[in-house]
Amino acid sequence: MSTECQYKGCRKKAVVMAGGRDRSGKIHPTGVAHYCEPHAEEVADEGHPEYTVSCPNCECLFGVN
Repeated sequence: MSTECQYKGCRKKAVVMAGGRDRSGKIHPTGVAHYCEPHAEEVADEGHPEYTVSCPNCECLFGVN
């Protein structure tokens, strides 16, 4: 993967896919997107889920209640 982090204003290399709970699209794309590691964790933790898991299919991070 040779793309930049899709978090608004970040220019770091994207290394992780993550899906958040905010559907506004203001600070990151809705749905699953590519992020640097710190932003992937932040996106997956949106809305304070009970825990974060890695998808068995694509290995993206997302929160679960």
